[in-house]
Amino acid sequence: MTRWSVQVSDETDKALRAFLAQQDGESDNLSAFVERAVRTVIRRETIKHMQDRNGQYDQQEILDTVYDAVKWTRGHRPWSGNHGPFAPGSGA
Repeated sequence: MTRWSVQVSDETDKALRAFLAQQDGESDNLSAFVERAVRTVIRRETIKHMQDRNGQYDQQEILDTVYDAVKWTRGHRPWSGNHGPFAPGSGA
């Protein structure tokens, strides 16, 4: 686990502590809140970056390509149907 030292305005501190106290009755969940907030921002920014990067491609063409790849993969399995290590009765 890593420790961070950050500075925020008094207004932000008070607002966050009041928010946390309303959520679960405790204001000591600051670490969990910060972790969730950071993960949320990273996820949103990653999605935005991917959408911007892939915006030049036709959505239907992407879906068709994925469909074709899945169809090809399913047709080229080393086993199919009720055969293979995860088939019913195989003990897996």
